Order: sequence, then C-alpha cells, then structure tokens
Amino acid sequence: QESFKVAAIFEVFPEVTIGDLSAQEVEKVTATVGDAEVDQTVEILRKQRTRFNHVDREAQNGDRVIIDFEGKIDGQPFAGGASKNYAFVLGAGQMLPEFEAGVVGMKAGESKDVTVNFPEDYHGKDVAGKSAVFTITLNNVSEATLPEVDADFAKALGIEDGDVAKMREEVKKNVGREVERRIGEQTKESVMNALLKAADLQVPVALVNEEAARLANEMKQNFVNQGMADAANLDLPWDMFKEQA
Repeated sequence: QESFKVAAIFEVFPEVTIGDLSAQEVEKVTATVGDAEVDQTVEILRKQRTRFNHVDREAQNGDRVIIDFEGKIDGQPFAGGASKNYAFVLGAGQMLPEFEAGVVGMKAGESKDVTVNFPEDYHGKDVAGKSAVFTITLNNVSEATLPEVDADFAKALGIEDGDVAKMREEVKKNVGREVERRIGEQTKESVMNALLKAADLQVPVALVNEEAARLANEMKQNFVNQGMADAANLDLPWDMFKEQA
C-alpha cells in the first residue's frame, strides 16, 4: 500500500489587525433638500416624459432624428457600420461628434456623405483609429416637447387630485430619501477609508479579480442602459479595474 502527500497552495481570508484610530478623521456628509432641488427634479421628470412631434425643417440639436446610414472604410463596408431607421437625439452624445455634426442642418429626404474619424481608444477595435465615410439619409425630424407642470402632470406622477403643491411635496420627500441614502453611502466610504488606513491586511488576489470582473460588468451594463451600440459585446479588460477593486 502506497501513501501520497499533496501540497496545496490556496488563498485564505486575511487576519485583519486594526491599528490606532485616534488619528483618523471621518467626514460625515450632510445635505438639505429645498425648492431648488425640487425644481431640478421636476425638470428631470419633465424631460423623462418628453414627446417628439414631427416637424418639416432642418434638424438641430435637441431633435430626434431617424436616419439610414452606411459606413465604409477604404470603400469597404464594416461590421456595425450600417442601419435602417435608426433613431437618436442630436446633441445627446449618442453618436460620434463628427457624425452628429453632419446630420445637423439636414432635412427629411436629404442624403449626404459624412467623414468620421474613430478615436484610437474607440470600443470597436476593428475601426479604432480609422476614418470612415458614412452615407446618411435623413428620414424624419421630430421636435422635443416637454409637458407643462399642471394637474395632468401631477396626476401622471400619482397625485390623484392633480394638486401640484402635493406633487412637489411628494417629490421633496422622495428626493430627501434618496439624498439620505447617498450621503449615508458617502459617510460609510469615509469610515471604510479611515479603517483601511489604520488596518494591516493583505488582500487576496482572487477577491480582487472577482471584484474587478464585477466592476467591468457594471460599466458594461451602464453603457447598455445609455443606449450605446454594441455595448453588450464590449470586451473590458479586468486590469482596467484592478486598482479600484
């Protein structure tokens, strides 16, 4: 009968030694919600309920346009470089600046070629640093219209009798709760930073990699939520997030 010995190397959670905290400072964040903050929130709520109405004029920043486009690099089409009936809001940064600047001033039914230089750090590696010519056809121009702050607006926000004053009070309560949550997180971060300065520990590499992967996925999801084209297919290297992790 034979015996075997196995040597295994693995990471464990570290022993954490907390040093002297008397010299550490913690910033406790405070904030108040007043009329200015309510006004700002109401304006955001109005913008979220923006309606776009067709107009027969040249496209300008703030308009929603619907276009067909086809891009070519050195005369050859490339992946993701063409679309039909693609809608976006001019000036919102959804497209590259040169692309948007080319659409500004166009009217429905017009076509033109626009040269776009992709940045060296563009997320699409196949086109990064290259120049493309896009043939753009404008199909529709729609102007943004924001709702009035009136009884109908209040009802849309859940105030049954349409009382605008009640709506503002409800907004103030909701904003207050969100502010409390956020400043609580900031205060907690300040506490954790103070503890970190006073603590002696070695962070396991496996946990750092796990957190870096989570941060990468979080950023990718943010890009998706912002409507960035092909964001779900982005390859974000973990090394970008290791220091933060």
